[in-house]
Amino acid sequence: MFLSTLERFTLPKLFPETGNFTNLRLIRKTREALSFSDEELADLKIEEVDMPDGAKGSRWQEIPDKDVQIGKHVTGIIHKRLSELNEKEELEPNMETLYGKFVVEDEVEDEVEDEVEETGPETVKTPAALVPPTVDGDQTEE
Repeated sequence: MFLSTLERFTLPKLFPETGNFTNLRLIRKTREALSFSDEELADLKIEEVDMPDGAKGSRWQEIPDKDVQIGKHVTGIIHKRLSELNEKEELEPNMETLYGKFVVEDEVEDEVEDEVEETGPETVKTPAALVPPTVDGDQTEE
């Protein structure tokens, strides 16, 4: 899955600090995959800035998205955490794209898988969330 710089900074904040051995090991490996190489850090040119509200923030140069392999188990942990934050209305603006990738896309995939199991692959319709709008703004199914 391709992740932006902001997503790579944000995602580790969603991981639990405690858990069982397997979860902690998988999360550690995912953190390592999300981390930045020395070359990436040099290209980012991260600097601390003062925010309008007086808080400290960070600014960086954008670098290309990185293809990070995240297994199904850790994807499930991320999905659960983002769903919990959404239900409590505690999602932060920097989590919006992650929610789209780990929750919305995951639900669309589940919807397609369920339909394939029920009707067979030849009759599956494209979910509306994946159909691009036409010129007049309506969505069409193929």
